[in-house]
Amino acid sequence: MSVVVLDYGLGNIRSLSWALERIGCVHSISSDKKTIESSQKLIIPGVGSFGEARKNLDNLDLTDFIKFYAKKTTNKIFGICLGMQLLFEGSEESPGVSGLSVLKGFYKKLDAETSHVPHMGWNNLEPLKTGLNFSYLSSIKVDADFYFVHSYGLLDTTSKKHLKSLRGNQHFVSYIEHQNFTCTQFHPEKSHLPGLTLLKNWVNA
Repeated sequence: MSVVVLDYGLGNIRSLSWALERIGCVHSISSDKKTIESSQKLIIPGVGSFGEARKNLDNLDLTDFIKFYAKKTTNKIFGICLGMQLLFEGSEESPGVSGLSVLKGFYKKLDAETSHVPHMGWNNLEPLKTGLNFSYLSSIKVDADFYFVHSYGLLDTTSKKHLKSLRGNQHFVSYIEHQNFTCTQFHPEKSHLPGLTLLKNWVNA
């Protein structure tokens, strides 16, 4: 099954495309609705500001289309960093600008008192004591590190299947598997073997 990487003018698309090539994933990079609709897997990458990202989606007439696409549960969406942020209701980074709101939650500015902002570099995922199994983390070590770079975070979520990471004294949501959505605050395409394994598990599912 082919995968579409959403091109909306923001995102580390070259690195992501290279990572997908490494795992043998046939994919296209597009903002064309027909191209996206013909595939059941969409990756929304992202590097940049929340407000600009939402404006770009509007200018490309993709906002309502992605909401409609997401409602079909056979379609799978993978949001990476800013792409994850866009799936939620909003962000302190851009007051008054709404997200796609296909997932519940609001992004807050990370606390700069106990740790440097932006949160940049390697960090792991802290398992919650839930006994839940995460479909796309199989064969990845529990203490594996992933690469982060962000100033805003989702501090909590209504999604039961999630993991958090710790920076300073503050936890934030770093990984979600919820219905047909997969979200990472980190960049799997920059996270070496653990990141490639995660992408491969999702692509092949």
